[in-house]
Amino acid sequence: MTPEQMAAFINAATTRAVVRSLGMVAENEIRRCREEHPVYGESDFLRVIEEEGIGHNNVVSYFQASECQSDRVRIWTVIGTGADMEGLGNVDAT
Repeated sequence: MTPEQMAAFINAATTRAVVRSLGMVAENEIRRCREEHPVYGESDFLRVIEEEGIGHNNVVSYFQASECQSDRVRIWTVIGTGADMEGLGNVDAT
């Protein structure tokens, strides 16, 4: 997988995690309005990150695996800032 394909993969997983998390937040808010205890706690939100494979160690390992195609990875492009990061140089994924 190329670095660009990997970035798309990570962005898709991040989007799924955000959608799942927003649903969990909404459910907690509904319960709060009913003066009930929240269903989801911190561990549940952390589990979403783990299940989607977008934790720090996961992302680093994805790019280390793709280093065979490229010596360096432009981290800022992966993050999806949309900003012009030319001139900042390359950042090692290791």
